Amino acid sequence: YMQREEKYCYIEDYFRFRRLVQLLHLDSKASLSFENNDPSLKLVILNEEEADEVSDHLLENFFPFEPLAMHLQLNLEDEIRPWLRSLISHQLSQGLSVGLRDQLNENLLVGVSVNEDVTRNQNEITMKSCITEDYSKMKQIIHMINLLYDSEDMLDVLEVERAIHICMVSVKQEYGGQGIAKRLLEHTETLAADKGIIAFFAEATGNYSAAAFIKKGFKIFKELPYKEYEFNGEKPFGDMKKHNALRLVTKKLKI
Repeated sequence: YMQREEKYCYIEDYFRFRRLVQLLHLDSKASLSFENNDPSLKLVILNEEEADEVSDHLLENFFPFEPLAMHLQLNLEDEIRPWLRSLISHQLSQGLSVGLRDQLNENLLVGVSVNEDVTRNQNEITMKSCITEDYSKMKQIIHMINLLYDSEDMLDVLEVERAIHICMVSVKQEYGGQGIAKRLLEHTETLAADKGIIAFFAEATGNYSAAAFIKKGFKIFKELPYKEYEFNGEKPFGDMKKHNALRLVTKKLKI
């Protein structure tokens, strides 16, 4: 075992140590992935056939830690799983979502950026359209997101004909602290730019995710303070502690 100041080290230290040992034995063929990054983590473009795997990843690594879902104590199996796959399947079918797989751990999916290609006059599939049952807690979240946009046409806001909506960015917990979310955003931008798309937008539900987007060059276009949001005469997020607003963030690449 390893010790630090007469205490057992944190579990993430163990994973980092294990990763170092694995890399020392890594086959040179794995260098086909990231330059100057962990060569065992391979970038992939996600497709519709991986919808079940991506959904499971999000249910394990995204929603349990997403501030709004945590605050409302959503039952993931009953209130998210029933509609999640339909939404994910649509988004992955567009070929603009990316993931990272660990080649040293049975090609495990360790991070995803689920993205949507937004164009004019498209038949958009959203959370609202995928939810057919009466999930009252989810309705609060959807209502607040709709209120944040307030009928804004993001293509007009960004002055483009096509944009990427970064819907969900998720990293498996034991792989945290390795800059994986940053890489996913970078590769989303690269993939989009190759297709002539230079504009991006996303909702940041927590202070930490907002800070991560800002660090990558996004700007806050609009925000809705949680203490001010009302749903059916109540303020469901008025007593949130660590996070204070839902934010809409945007970015345009320089050309």
